[in-house]
Amino acid sequence: IISSLEAATSMILETEFGWGSSKVGFFVFTSFLAGVPLVLLVMYVRRLFSDIHLAHKFTLASCCATLLLFPAAAKWLGVSGDHAAWLILSADCIIFSSEYITAGLLDGLAHPL
Repeated sequence: IISSLEAATSMILETEFGWGSSKVGFFVFTSFLAGVPLVLLVMYVRRLFSDIHLAHKFTLASCCATLLLFPAAAKWLGVSGDHAAWLILSADCIIFSSEYITAGLLDGLAHPL
């Protein structure tokens, strides 16, 4: 899912918004990097909630963020032009970090020590 999203985002930013490959690469990387604080937050919150509960919530967040990838969402939010590209990158940040966290939590449950 993650690599497909990365490829789709790169293609959309290049073709729909006319961004160059250097700019696209930088901002896709930045959307990955922006998830680091969320991972650190999960390390703290993990003491308060079960892994199943957290996996459920992050999967839900990821599903909701996918709605921001559709042009209708930008129209509904009143976003146009390059601002729609930032909406896509924001969705990427949520999806990237949520999916990695969920995968880590579920791998830990599937393969306990």
